Amino acid sequence: MAYLGSTPTTQSFIAGTDYFNGTGAQVAFTLSRSVNSVNDIEVVVNNVEQSPSTYTAAGTALTFSAAPSSGTSNIYVRYLSTTLQSIGVGDLSVSAAKIQTNAVTTDKILDASITAAKLSGASNGSAPIYAARAWVNFNGTGTVAIRASGNVSSITDNNTGDYTINFAIAMPDVNYSAECSTAAQATTRSGAIVINTQNNNGARINPTTIALRVSTYNTNGNLEYDSEFVNVAIFR
Repeated sequence: MAYLGSTPTTQSFIAGTDYFNGTGAQVAFTLSRSVNSVNDIEVVVNNVEQSPSTYTAAGTALTFSAAPSSGTSNIYVRYLSTTLQSIGVGDLSVSAAKIQTNAVTTDKILDASITAAKLSGASNGSAPIYAARAWVNFNGTGTVAIRASGNVSSITDNNTGDYTINFAIAMPDVNYSAECSTAAQATTRSGAIVINTQNNNGARINPTTIALRVSTYNTNGNLEYDSEFVNVAIFR
């Protein structure tokens, strides 16, 4: 039969007795072997067997409710059961072959343990791979509607072809890269999308850690228009 870790040792009863010197004040004594309870030992003080109600025993700790009288080896403990033995898994003894398939789930892996270095092995080549911190695919016509997204809480429709992408979790700073694409305008077959769009007063709206403003426009006439397909991905 195979075992995980150390091979169990066959156990049988081994007689044994501990002797202690009473001091008249000491109540705690250390046994030479571990026990489960008072039922595993017999305690005698001055040749008088003690009631289990007058002491406790757990592990190697023997504790009297009242200190035994002073004397040389006037306390002795006889063991009535087998020696307890813990069988643990040795360090570095669990191999990949010993782990059941699909046994390691996401809740067993710390978020901080998933680093960019760990993700880089997902593809060939030595260059690292960086995951998108946010992305969204939305319909910018009529009532703006998100088709699918990641770390995007909502889209604000500021004006024709003018949108603000709101992040569910803030970016670490504003030095991120926004990759954008949009469907071409139906009448001219041309179109583009830009970031840092201007507000109604002509002032530029810079990216922030919580939002990014983008604008879709017709490249021929440089006029903003609502696009049916707007796609934005944020990398940092």
